[in-house]
Amino acid sequence: MIKLSIIIPAHNEEVFITGLLRSIEAHLQIDHEIIVVNNGSSDNTEKVAAIYNCKIINISDKVSPSKARNIGTKSAKGNFFVFLDADVEITEEWGLEVKKVISTTDPEAYILTGESYIISKEPSFIELYWFDPLRKKEKTYINGGNIIITKRFFETLNGFDESRETGEDVDFCLRATQAGGELIFNSALKVHHEGFPQTIFQFIKREKWHGTDDFLTLNKIFNSKVAIITCIFIFLHFASFLIISTHSLISPIFLNVFFVMLLSILVICLISSAASFRLSNSRKYILTGTLIYYLYFIGRSLSAITSLTHRLKKISSS
Repeated sequence: MIKLSIIIPAHNEEVFITGLLRSIEAHLQIDHEIIVVNNGSSDNTEKVAAIYNCKIINISDKVSPSKARNIGTKSAKGNFFVFLDADVEITEEWGLEVKKVISTTDPEAYILTGESYIISKEPSFIELYWFDPLRKKEKTYINGGNIIITKRFFETLNGFDESRETGEDVDFCLRATQAGGELIFNSALKVHHEGFPQTIFQFIKREKWHGTDDFLTLNKIFNSKVAIITCIFIFLHFASFLIISTHSLISPIFLNVFFVMLLSILVICLISSAASFRLSNSRKYILTGTLIYYLYFIGRSLSAITSLTHRLKKISSS
């Protein structure tokens, strides 16, 4: 009898999914099934999954990761669900710990466990100075790409919120605790995230995508500190550009205002970095983080601008 169902949503993941499937083959020594939800891929994701005898569910048109995961569970036979993202790789320690968790946990229990990602095996500058130190922050949720949960509890929660393009793991963990479930952070459940951005462009693109959900409605904007700060960030840039474009720098007053705005942008990034990396006890992380936070808010600003543009198009067409 299969106790463990591994569900992997995958959209154009042929570059990464081989590493994940190889790591599962090497490190997971208990009976399991692997379900790959081929989420509207146009590459060879399906062919790669077939090599490893995965159960493949094809979706012609790309859906949210939440919906893809939920679809995968419909075909799952295990009493425990494991959600892994296609761009992670499990470790030997993860395989041993999963075996322990499955053997000691009641399938009826309201348990949700996992751990935040560790950086890739060959980390980039951004991973070393952004993602790795951020792991030291107080954890409030488990990454959606490394979750273990009983089937019973998953069905009680009605799965992931399919309306969310991002932030579904935060919502899922919040609903789990509100339903009386136990959220267990298990440091032995180590997975390498090979999909972390390697370049500045990839990092900005990632944050643009991650900010999508924050700017869907005004209510979501006002309920998100990051969204509010991003709006201030955009305003300061817009106002600075306006001063330059009107040649008002000739006036000492406008020159002072311009430098105050630039200083304000720097302070926003510095304070954000200090708040995030204070547990690292290192000035280099705070100073480097200030620069990376600027790129972070650039990405989030692009989310806001894209959302506003989309709204204006809908209004003009209606």
